[in-house]
Amino acid sequence: MKQETAAFKVNTLITTHQNADFDALAATVGAAKLYPDARIVFPGSMNRNVREFAGPFMERDCPLFRARGLVFGEPCGGGGHG
Repeated sequence: MKQETAAFKVNTLITTHQNADFDALAATVGAAKLYPDARIVFPGSMNRNVREFAGPFMERDCPLFRARGLVFGEPCGGGGHG
């Protein structure tokens, strides 16, 4: 009998690029409005200003997820901030 690693099951994960800025945060929050049962996960670090702004509302320890879908907020890294 195969033992399965414990994982938090969700249908959809929402994520963005590393060192997430406010555009990335806004994109993930917007995607969460479209996918209300989804879970937002930030990969690695966030921009200092974003971390200070959103930090009090975020979980620090992220469990292992098992998801059926993945949504990227701001997958092209934004741009046009010239």
